[in-house]
Amino acid sequence: MYIGDWVRAKHVRRSLHDGEGYCLDVGCGRGLYREICESKGYEWVGIDIKKEKFPNFILASAVHLPFKDACFSACLVVDVLEHLQDDLQCLKEIYGILRRGSQLVVHVPKWPQKHFFGETPLHPSHIRQGYTHQEIYQLIRQAGFMKIHIEMTFRTFEALAWDMIYFRLVTFSAHQIADLEDELHKGAGWYGHLVVAQR
Repeated sequence: MYIGDWVRAKHVRRSLHDGEGYCLDVGCGRGLYREICESKGYEWVGIDIKKEKFPNFILASAVHLPFKDACFSACLVVDVLEHLQDDLQCLKEIYGILRRGSQLVVHVPKWPQKHFFGETPLHPSHIRQGYTHQEIYQLIRQAGFMKIHIEMTFRTFEALAWDMIYFRLVTFSAHQIADLEDELHKGAGWYGHLVVAQR
């Protein structure tokens, strides 16, 4: 599993409460969080705009969810909002299909980011680089959610592992080690926001 997938899955597993009914995985991709949802007692349903071949997958847009109101007990939106032109509409759609008291778990890139070995360019599929703490809080609140808790992810050594892979660093020169020590003191790392909220 890719280091970024592993870090996000760890936080999703820790944050998603036990429950029953259906858990919607918006932008599910390869279905990495299916096992987590099922281990928590939910029946997993995944949507994406790219066709996948596994049970309970539905080809659908995140801003036009093809479900009745109040039919899901939980929802995951992991590294999806930064790809959407209308991120608020996506969250409003999710608010509508969740039952009262249901849990929303969101992960997005934090912005700005301070990397150890350089700056990452805007991903070609991203509409925005990421969100500040205030931006993601206001977005979730504007969609109607309450009891919003936000924490940062990709702490120092998780972020360092990500950077080593991204910048293809296998060995370190003395200069890079000195730079790394400087960046640790400056607070490099913490690349994501994990948001847990309630409908």
